[in-house]
Amino acid sequence: MSKITFVTLFFFAFASVNAQLSCDEAYSAAGYAYQHTKKALEANNDSHLKYYAERAIESLTTVNTNALNCGCKEAEQASFDAIEYLKKTLETEGFEPSRYFVKKAKPLSQHTIDALDVCMSSEASSYSELVTGSETLEEEEEMLRIKQQRLIEEQRKLEAKLAEKKRLHEELKRQKQQELTQQLAVKDRIEPAMLALENAYSNLVSALGCEEGYEYLQGYKRELQELEKESLNATEQHYVLESTELLRKLVAQLERCKGESTAEGEK
Repeated sequence: MSKITFVTLFFFAFASVNAQLSCDEAYSAAGYAYQHTKKALEANNDSHLKYYAERAIESLTTVNTNALNCGCKEAEQASFDAIEYLKKTLETEGFEPSRYFVKKAKPLSQHTIDALDVCMSSEASSYSELVTGSETLEEEEEMLRIKQQRLIEEQRKLEAKLAEKKRLHEELKRQKQQELTQQLAVKDRIEPAMLALENAYSNLVSALGCEEGYEYLQGYKRELQELEKESLNATEQHYVLESTELLRKLVAQLERCKGESTAEGEK
């Protein structure tokens, strides 16, 4: 075998090994992507649906990059299309509208796996033809070791990333619960005080005989669902504005009382 032939064979063998490794990584990530997409579709609430959709996007991004490196155009396109649908899931408000895009992404996720099956079968055949008679058992074991190390490292990175996301999610949830407790304390202090103030003024205008036209302020009460959607500062600002409105209405009613009293006196 001439030196040029050997170098050429080595170059193609090296390129094929790299392509095969990329295909292996893409196939592994595609399996995770399909499982995450399936779990997103099986979720019974918007929060879980979007959580698994985001995980599926991460896996499909790995698929897309490695499918390009291993030359599997069909898997690259299918993973790209699935990512686009899942991104729309994250951007869409509401459970059913978001679920619609997950349903679109699931068959594309499955097609990604099927396309990689075909590509890997073709790649394996091509590689076998290139290295037949020149690859030793030691070289095979070394390639397997490298692939295993890379797969283990990718898995560790993915697990660490997911663990960090879970930690951040729990931290945000804990902080929101603390804030909600403060919001409820504000509500429990202010709403009874506003009601008592309004009742006192109602009794006052009634005693003055000018209660006609007085309207109770209805909007200051805050429901739990409303508190969960806003910050502590927003809750406090709500009560400030409602208190201002309550006082404005009471002063206006007293002005009317004054006007009626003046009119009666002139008669």
